[in-house]
Amino acid sequence: MNILFISTELSPYAKTGGLGDAVASLLKALQAKGYSVGCVLPLYRSLMDRFKAMKKNGLLLKIHFGGKIVPVQVIQTQTDTGFPLFLLRSDAFFNRDFIYGPPGKEYADNFQRFVFFSKAALELAQWIKPLPKILHVHDWPTALVPLFVRHLGLPFHTVLTIHNLSYQGIFESHLFGLTGLPSIYFSLHGLEFFGKINLLKGGIIFSDWLTTVSPSYALEIQNPGYGCGLEGVIKQRAYKLTGILNGVDYSLWNPKTDPYIVQNYSLFNLKGKETCKESLLKTFFLSFDDKPLFCTLSRFIEQKGFELIIPLIRELVFNGCRFIFFGEGSSRIEKLLLEASSNYPTHVATKIGFDEILAHQIVAGADFLLMPSLFEPCGLSHLYGMKYATLPIARKTGGLADTIDGWDEQKHRGTGILFDDPTPAALLKAIKKALHIFQNKSLLSSMRKEAMKKDFSWQKCLSSYEKIYRRFDVSHSLPLYSH
Repeated sequence: MNILFISTELSPYAKTGGLGDAVASLLKALQAKGYSVGCVLPLYRSLMDRFKAMKKNGLLLKIHFGGKIVPVQVIQTQTDTGFPLFLLRSDAFFNRDFIYGPPGKEYADNFQRFVFFSKAALELAQWIKPLPKILHVHDWPTALVPLFVRHLGLPFHTVLTIHNLSYQGIFESHLFGLTGLPSIYFSLHGLEFFGKINLLKGGIIFSDWLTTVSPSYALEIQNPGYGCGLEGVIKQRAYKLTGILNGVDYSLWNPKTDPYIVQNYSLFNLKGKETCKESLLKTFFLSFDDKPLFCTLSRFIEQKGFELIIPLIRELVFNGCRFIFFGEGSSRIEKLLLEASSNYPTHVATKIGFDEILAHQIVAGADFLLMPSLFEPCGLSHLYGMKYATLPIARKTGGLADTIDGWDEQKHRGTGILFDDPTPAALLKAIKKALHIFQNKSLLSSMRKEAMKKDFSWQKCLSSYEKIYRRFDVSHSLPLYSH
């Protein structure tokens, strides 16, 4: 089966959040099941040193863009797991420090960058032998690919995965000419969106199938409040929409084998978790006592519910709670969290940026993971957390609702704590439940073990993708290569 992914992120090579992890782990799972897969990715500056020794495969694409012919060098290599990776080199667009722009900002020419990448990736797909049967694209940066395929009558089927509907790729209408498409596509039934260009809308309309990353989110985005203005477009195409949970690559996220944590532990021996917690407290100069440690592992943006957390910090610190905030994003949220760290240095730590090793250490050492998201398509941090016996405290929305068994006070069971209202008061009530659970060591231990038993491996959700791929009568498996 020939399936070519076209993505702007792929872990561990290029990522800003969960997209890179989800794409990489899905590709790995498909490959392990015997499918022939490959991925197209821009050659970012951060990748140049890593792949500078790689031989170019001799293919120089010539892309018509902005009234010019722009060359693109193709570098073909393999990922660590062995599937083909095609890197497209165009220094004018991708030789930069960031994928989309500095934290909290976007590059002014992102429309040009990702329309160009979509064109180049589609040109490359036509050179790959045997031709891919399916082009699987991800989020707004590659959402024009299905429209180009339909317009040009190319022999590909297209699948678009929406990882987060709030990012749609909306740009000013005067840029439309750079697509090279006839003006008929800038219309109500095309890319037009309140007088602007909406790239994701185009992908939703013209792709052969749509997926998003949890069953609940697939339902939510068909309604106002979650649909971000596209609920009508999506509802009209609900017949070709499937919500599929992201899986976890447990070869990378497993406390029993994790090389990044100070002491491994398992369902049958949780002693190592306390050692990990002590090491984490020491790393961040936080107080040592038998009080819970809460963490966040996400971008610092409004969606993630920081407006609910920040007003509670003072009260919770006075109750002995400790916090580690790890991520980057909104400069305003960063400033507020850094101020909290300054005000309560023995109880609050804020780390700006991202580091894969530290992420593992935080997940392993924390007692609870805060995810009070206003909406959450799927989320991965809480899935990692449960495997590491770090109980999530989360809003009952999207993928969080689908994957966390909220604590049942009658049965004294659950894999986390869920709450409904997006308010500080509702979050505080949930945290107080966590404090009660933490004080009851027998209950805490049983919930941790119940969480660790949950299986979110790709093997459980891969069949849903297979059903979609089979719709397009894809049945043979040959390696992908370009000539």
